[in-house]
Amino acid sequence: MISRRSALIMLLGAALSGEACAQNLTPRGDSTSNALALRVVQLAAGSDPNVLALMASYGKGDDETKFVIELQNESHGLFRHVPGSHPVRFLEELKRALVAS
Repeated sequence: MISRRSALIMLLGAALSGEACAQNLTPRGDSTSNALALRVVQLAAGSDPNVLALMASYGKGDDETKFVIELQNESHGLFRHVPGSHPVRFLEELKRALVAS
């Protein structure tokens, strides 16, 4: 039996896995769509065992962006920027990937 936590991990892993899944969904010939490959690791369990906490990062060195994703259940969670990381490059790349202006 797959637990709710395992299902959330698999779903989030598929959503954030970067190039492998996202590139396959890109329309053919659309050179403006780009996938963002994120590194995602599960954080140690905190005081609430029902909360799944993940650390996601993008980039390296001075341009690295880190954020924490906390999932309380299937429809509630938090997405927090980690102080000290630099989101500018990530936001620029996300803007391009979403074809935003």
